[in-house]
Amino acid sequence: MRRSRILLLLLIVMTSPMGEMGLGWERAQAETKGPPLAIVAAKDSPVNALSLYELKHLYLGEYINGPDGKRLISLNRAPGSPERVAFDAAVLGMSPDQDTAYWIDRRIRGQSGSPRAIAQGDLAQRIVAHLPGGVTYVRLDEVRPDVKVLRIDSKLPTDPGYPVR
Repeated sequence: MRRSRILLLLLIVMTSPMGEMGLGWERAQAETKGPPLAIVAAKDSPVNALSLYELKHLYLGEYINGPDGKRLISLNRAPGSPERVAFDAAVLGMSPDQDTAYWIDRRIRGQSGSPRAIAQGDLAQRIVAHLPGGVTYVRLDEVRPDVKVLRIDSKLPTDPGYPVR
C-alpha cells in the first residue's frame, strides 16, 4: 500500500507542471545559451579544481572531501532557474522533472537531502565566500571578486572543452 502511494506521488510530480518554478525544459535551455557556468569557492579555499565526476557526486548528495580532508558543501540555484536547468543538464544529466524525482526518491529512502537552493547568484557567492568548503555555480559574467573560479577537469570556463555549459 505504501509503495503504491509513493509511486503515485512520483507519477504526479513527474507529470504535473511545477508552477512558477517550472520554466519548461526547452525554454530554460534556450535562456542559458549565454556565458558558461563558473564553479566557484572562497578565495582562501584549498580547493582549486574538481573533476566532473566529483562535481556530479557532490551535487547528487554524496560526501566529497577537499584536499584538506574537510567535507565540501554544495549550494544550488533555485529550481527552474536557467542556471540550475543548465547545470543539471550539463553536470547531472537530468531534466528538472528528473531532478525532482531523484530528490523525492532519496528522501523516501532516508538519504541526504538536496543542496540548499539560493535564488540569487550574488547571494550564493557571498555565502560561499565565508563558508569553509562551500561550492556553488554562477554565470561567468557574474563572478564576484571575493570568490575564485575552480577548474573542472583541468579546464576553466574560458577554455575549449569546458564541460559546464
